[in-house]
Amino acid sequence: MSEIMDYSTPAGIEADRDKAAVTVRTARLDDAAGLLKLMRAVDVETPFMIYGKGERGLSVEDVRNLLMEAGLVRGLAMFVAQAGPELAGYALAVGGGLARTRHCVRISALGVRRRWWRQGLGRAMLTKVEQWARDMGARRLELETMAANDAAQNLYESLGFELEGRRRRAFLVAGSWMDALLMGKLLGD
Repeated sequence: MSEIMDYSTPAGIEADRDKAAVTVRTARLDDAAGLLKLMRAVDVETPFMIYGKGERGLSVEDVRNLLMEAGLVRGLAMFVAQAGPELAGYALAVGGGLARTRHCVRISALGVRRRWWRQGLGRAMLTKVEQWARDMGARRLELETMAANDAAQNLYESLGFELEGRRRRAFLVAGSWMDALLMGKLLGD
């Protein structure tokens, strides 16, 4: 059994509106119900998630299993941003499992509750993912975002991600086609 790695350190973020300190930490098994609630809320609050309202067919037990796997599998991590008792954001990162992709970490999901947008939570979680990836020896981060999500693109670019490609008509959102942008960041030589 692998050691469960904890990267929890205070992010040092203060939200003007709520004045609650935010901590970015590794998700725990007892976060499962709150994390599922968070994911479903984010799905409703933004058109930029892969899941639409009501499409996330997970149960609390499914989320517990994911968190258990993340604690046991070296190349899988789930981080949460916690503001007081509330989970306000989450990030899921998956490392390559094969010899030819082991150096890559894919950020599979990044979601933040609307009331916490532009408070630094996304940046803090991505910084935590990068720290985790570097600690694992990764040399590359990659992600995909919807082309219309300017705020996310600006955040990713500010953290050193570069546009590497476009998948045309990758998503159908509210009856309109949306392209996916592929972005990557090299972590050094």
